[in-house]
Amino acid sequence: MFEGCKKWTLTNENSIILAIIVFAGALRGYNLFHGEGFHPDERGIQMITSNLSWQNLNAQNFHYGSFAYYLCWFTSKLLSIFWSNADSYDFRFELGRCFAVLFGCLAVGGIYVLARLISFDFRIPFLAAFFLATNVFHLQLSRFYTVDILLTTISIVSLYCCCRLVDNPQFNKFFAISFGLAFANKIAALTLLIPYSITLLLLLFRKSVTKGLKLATRRVLELIVISGLTVLIVEPFMFLDFDKFVADNRTQIDMVKGSWVPPYTLQYVDTVPYLYHLKQMFFYTVGLPLAPLALIGLFLVVLDLRNNLNYKHLVILSWFFAVFLSIAGMQVKFPRYLLSLYPLICFFGGCGLVALVEKLKFSQFLPPLLMTSVLAVVSLQAISWDGIYSTPHVYETASEWIYKNIPVNSKLAEMHWDDRLPLELLGHQAFSYRYLEIPIYENETPGRIDNILNMLSSADYLVFPSGRPYGAFPHAADQYPLTMSFFRELFAGQLGYQLVAKFKVGPSLSFLHFNDELADESFSLYDHPKVTIFKNEKRLSLSELNQIIQKSGSVTDQDWKMFMLH
Repeated sequence: MFEGCKKWTLTNENSIILAIIVFAGALRGYNLFHGEGFHPDERGIQMITSNLSWQNLNAQNFHYGSFAYYLCWFTSKLLSIFWSNADSYDFRFELGRCFAVLFGCLAVGGIYVLARLISFDFRIPFLAAFFLATNVFHLQLSRFYTVDILLTTISIVSLYCCCRLVDNPQFNKFFAISFGLAFANKIAALTLLIPYSITLLLLLFRKSVTKGLKLATRRVLELIVISGLTVLIVEPFMFLDFDKFVADNRTQIDMVKGSWVPPYTLQYVDTVPYLYHLKQMFFYTVGLPLAPLALIGLFLVVLDLRNNLNYKHLVILSWFFAVFLSIAGMQVKFPRYLLSLYPLICFFGGCGLVALVEKLKFSQFLPPLLMTSVLAVVSLQAISWDGIYSTPHVYETASEWIYKNIPVNSKLAEMHWDDRLPLELLGHQAFSYRYLEIPIYENETPGRIDNILNMLSSADYLVFPSGRPYGAFPHAADQYPLTMSFFRELFAGQLGYQLVAKFKVGPSLSFLHFNDELADESFSLYDHPKVTIFKNEKRLSLSELNQIIQKSGSVTDQDWKMFMLH
């Protein structure tokens, strides 16, 4: 692969990669505390962390790995020696976000180091790092303190150790530590044992069978001891409260497999395995031009593996496909579940771009033009994404509008399992309104629909803090036909409600606007959801509303797009 490409001749590479990391940090750190508390995983981690004490360090929750809890809690305790305010929920929230940015930047540096180890062209590591620095999905999740960004960065370290392990046995210890830390973030880290197993098999091929087995056995025992001690330090209650650990992880496994369908996963019912993730990547989370470049690069790396038996490429490919095949085939398809693959996707993108540049060498102008154009486009995408954080969170804007335009004591209908608006703002109190919580996710029965329509009939306004409710049900239309009819007629203006306010802040840069309203809901839900507010203008009775719903036809894909793009 890349025959004739330039080798490692760059002398100022440290300055370049440092500039890329600083650029990544600036993108991720811009207005860092924008929209605090609106990411449920981040909020959940901080709530659990706040319940820790020196008397009881058992988080009593293993849906997330304990490493995230302890990293933030112990750091805040250490800082509280010098600053008493550090031992508080608000400070830990901000501290967690600082850690998220740090790990995001470390991932950018990490993919550079890994790519430098496994690449044949000096441009690929810089491109991989730059693509990750400007990837909007990695940028977004590097601003939230969740296990996904921690796992992503630690996984890069583990892969690097695997690639070095065959030639340097000292990296077995480093892999064991990084694997222990990864496992203490998420049990999905077990996939890292696949590239590790590849390195052990390579030992058998390089040595005699007897010597190879001895070396492999020694390294496995070392792995068990060191990784076990690492987990014991950063997640001790996995052992001390093992039944709870097993129960919580079984719940999560049941959820991703679809055996248990909570409201926040309903949107994935009947979605196509693998293709759903590929569509999200191609159009949104990876996007153009990186997605096609990554496909080209992946193909070339696989081809190079077949031609040259490059064991380092075998290591990274084994993990890449193990993660994608095991996770993308599940029913629950949150794009962030595949975040750990994005550094490698950016590496493949660098390989693809360099390959295209080499093919265009017949022209003097095309190679630099292509390279410059790609780098400019991904840079503009990242900068435009930061535009989201240059304005107040839409929840704040929508709350101000509600206080200004909706009279006190009005009845506000809201959907179950969504955030509540308005927020508490300075000089305003949210409890000055009356709330009706619509049980939208309960099993559909005639009595449930009557209950929903009765609330709708008596409410003054209907508030959607996000598109989650009406975005989820089209994928489960067979289970909720009347609920779908309710949404269809609401947006068609047939239920007596009129849209009076809509708040949406999307990625934009001057005249450039990127529409992501048809992306997976989690892509926009946490930092730039769409808020819609309807006013009950006609005040139809329960019988009138019921009659409209019963006469409504089946909901089509076009109706769903109307919901999302209204």
